[in-house]
Amino acid sequence: MLFTEHTDIAMAKDSHSDTDSNNILEQLQELEQKIETLLRLIDSLKEEKKSLLQKIDDQENNILLVYEELEKLQASRDNARKKLIELINKINQVEINP
Repeated sequence: MLFTEHTDIAMAKDSHSDTDSNNILEQLQELEQKIETLLRLIDSLKEEKKSLLQKIDDQENNILLVYEELEKLQASRDNARKKLIELINKINQVEINP
């Protein structure tokens, strides 16, 4: 009778040990899946960052082009203003005799 009780206890320990091992394996698999998901997310975020940095670079280049165009337009306006002032001065210099 003592032998069977001892055997029953040993079997119960083995069963408990198997359950613990299975539980640990399940937890490790779940952890592995979570890590893989995080790694995919990191890769996705890196690609998004790269794309956004490229968009920023493109927009900065566009801003430079707009500033260059603005400078050209301002220079053109200034030239037109100078010519208009010259024409007004010429008109003012002409004496009109009634």
